[in-house]
Amino acid sequence: MAAASATKTAPLASGKGGEEPKAARKRAPVWDADRIKVSEAVWGAGEVGPVAKKFLPPLLPTLALDPAMTAIEIGSGLGSLSCKMHLNSGVYTIGFESDPVLLEKAKESALHWGLGRKTKFHALNLRKPEFESIRKKSIHCVVMHSTVTQVANISKVFDVLSDLLAPGARLLLTDYFVSDDRGDVRALKKWTGLQPGPTFMITVTEFKEILINLGFEIHVDEDLTDPFRNYVRGAWEEFLKGVAEGAYPLDELGPALLESTRWMAGTRSLKVGGLQFRRVSATLRN
Repeated sequence: MAAASATKTAPLASGKGGEEPKAARKRAPVWDADRIKVSEAVWGAGEVGPVAKKFLPPLLPTLALDPAMTAIEIGSGLGSLSCKMHLNSGVYTIGFESDPVLLEKAKESALHWGLGRKTKFHALNLRKPEFESIRKKSIHCVVMHSTVTQVANISKVFDVLSDLLAPGARLLLTDYFVSDDRGDVRALKKWTGLQPGPTFMITVTEFKEILINLGFEIHVDEDLTDPFRNYVRGAWEEFLKGVAEGAYPLDELGPALLESTRWMAGTRSLKVGGLQFRRVSATLRN
């Protein structure tokens, strides 16, 4: 399998060489109980965003998963998608999550639903990616979301991952990318600056080059920017409607205001800042 080529990253919210600036290192944890509560109020129980509920499920049937297979999810959040994948197809699922708070919640959820033997969750250090307890060439499917933007060099993650994939393994991914012309840089920096951790951007052309060099055949590359932006805005409008009707405590709106500011900056950058939301599906050639 060919080695992944180096990707050109734009560390818009980090220091030189992909290192976190001092200000970023002093930030509060990315996830806490307040942020999780707000996210579930907006996106639904077990969800920290709209992707695992709305934008990945439509293509899950194309993966043709079955109980003899093993699938991994990178960026598993609260674990809802990994659990659904097993419940819908019987596939053995392993979720990897870099945030310790989300990871513990995902483990608790799997135990609550009696899936502890068929759905596992492990920590993942995105700077030094190691996929715990995975044998070489044993993975039949990889689902990823909200991961590309968290890694200074996404090609490094795929380089490690490539040794674990069986011939014909499928990849399904959704994430943010930047257009070649970059758009309004100020809008993009506003969004990245509001994220709890460093944010790294590459173009979809650069990302597809990584996949091709690893031997993937790309079947789907969809620009879902407009439907994603509209869905996000609609979800927050519904949340605010619920607040007005007393469905959410007014004295707990502080974390909700911060979270909504992040998402609204994202919808602005999706409109004018050269930010794109895309869905990619590919198969590793035998």
